[in-house]
Amino acid sequence: MKRSLCLLALVACRPAPPKLVYPEPAQWDPLGTDPDFLGNNPYQTGDARLDIGVFYEGGSSELVPVDDVENFFYIYEETFALVVSDDRIEGYESDAIEPVGNAWWGGGVHWSQARDLSAWTTLHLSLKCNDAELASAEIGMTGGGTEGSVILTDLGFVADGTWQSFDVPLDSFTNLGVDLSSVTVPLLLLGTTAPAGTSLQIDDLYFTVDGDDGGDDGGDDGGDGTPDPEFLGDDPYVDGDSRLSIGAFYEGGFSQELEIDQETRHLYIYSESFTISTSEDRVEGYTSDSLVTDDTPWWGGGVHWDTAEDLSAWDVLHVSLKSSDAGMESTTIGMTSGDTTEGKVSLSSLGFTADGSWQTLNIPLTEFTALGVDLSDVTVPLMFVQDVNTAGSTLMVDDLYFTVSGG
Repeated sequence: MKRSLCLLALVACRPAPPKLVYPEPAQWDPLGTDPDFLGNNPYQTGDARLDIGVFYEGGSSELVPVDDVENFFYIYEETFALVVSDDRIEGYESDAIEPVGNAWWGGGVHWSQARDLSAWTTLHLSLKCNDAELASAEIGMTGGGTEGSVILTDLGFVADGTWQSFDVPLDSFTNLGVDLSSVTVPLLLLGTTAPAGTSLQIDDLYFTVDGDDGGDDGGDDGGDGTPDPEFLGDDPYVDGDSRLSIGAFYEGGFSQELEIDQETRHLYIYSESFTISTSEDRVEGYTSDSLVTDDTPWWGGGVHWDTAEDLSAWDVLHVSLKSSDAGMESTTIGMTSGDTTEGKVSLSSLGFTADGSWQTLNIPLTEFTALGVDLSDVTVPLMFVQDVNTAGSTLMVDDLYFTVSGG
């Protein structure tokens, strides 16, 4: 008890987090057959798995990337270094926390906007350590302004130099007051004195649902009486379909994916003009995304590719939208080819009305090519822009992919 009180005192006076120092994870093609890519429990389409952008390289049904815009990985007070290693459980590499020898060390993933993680029940991770000083480190979360953490040794971890995998019930944190419906720090790592030269390796970290690492049937999760979140699909992907995912606003299957890796493919919020949060009110998958405008005269954002892609094989953009704010009808959806050729059309001209219901649009790409967009040279496959904004307006987006007419 005395040690815990001391640690809480240190946490309470923790300074504002410094700049992002976590390296972007390596990109992985889940359709590839790279023999160097390891998988302790590889993701399969239909699994419920949340990737928070650190200590994991595999597939997921939902990704919240560390983008240094809205979501960050902080090392508090430069109290440890983060070193990559090819000694791993999953992917191409693991990460090693190496304290610098201070009286305490800590770091974590921080989200600018709180997210609802109440659909998830378990935090999965793998650890390896030879140093007893690090076996008593803590792992935790912050939700609703309340921080809760558990000691690694209480999970059964021992510093014996072997990889050990754990499924940590999120009840471990909610029992300490963490509100899963309003999480701002999904991962917190803390420790007391650890000499320089010690090391704690972390890998294969993701959130899941009890009993649902092999597909979700929407039924009971396996004994605790809590139903699994249901994976919805108004038009579920079937092997053989032609479907392109661009890594945003979609959780289903595909024949091709151009994922957002924050290295060459990005999701940008222009001039911090809106925020993105998730919602269980959805058409497809486990969540949709709510775009909520800020107090700016206009708002916009989009998916940007550093290297142009040829999308001429695709001819339809499928997307579901919902809003109760009439002004959102004037929002435009568009694409850009090359550096400057932009084509945008208003949602109202496509038949969208802000009546508070989900509406599905199948937009012919000729809407954009008629405005000069060259599908063989696309640099921005998706953008939303509205020239006149009312602060606090909301546009919900879900089930967005490219397809081929009749395919």
